[in-house]
Amino acid sequence: SGYPSLAGDDTLPGADPDADGLSNVAEFLMGGTAPDDAADGNGTVGGIVDGHLTLSLLVPSGATFSGTPSPTATVEGVNVGIGGSLDLSAFAQDVEETTVNPGLPGAPSGYDWHTFRLVDAVSTQPLGFLRASFEQP
Repeated sequence: SGYPSLAGDDTLPGADPDADGLSNVAEFLMGGTAPDDAADGNGTVGGIVDGHLTLSLLVPSGATFSGTPSPTATVEGVNVGIGGSLDLSAFAQDVEETTVNPGLPGAPSGYDWHTFRLVDAVSTQPLGFLRASFEQP
């Protein structure tokens, strides 16, 4: 039901009332709290696992990702996409969902961790990037 401490335009899904670079909808979908930028950053974890660049993120429970090269899911009416790139200009590298990284903190109630990786191993590519995008249709 939103964030009661916000008012006016700060309540809009695309607003960034705490000026942390994340919209309200992105913070909600990754388990954060829009009015409190200290609560951000807990919903994503990146690293190298088994030779692959990975990105783990919190998403509301029940999300099912599918598609190539960028898996997507519709969550709470928002399209969540995971893109992969070698140069930050074109996000067209193949990405796949994989086993959730071990050692992640417990997910808050109503959320699950999802882990994605670039299909090509780090040893075959000098650079790699993964990003999560949030679009309202």
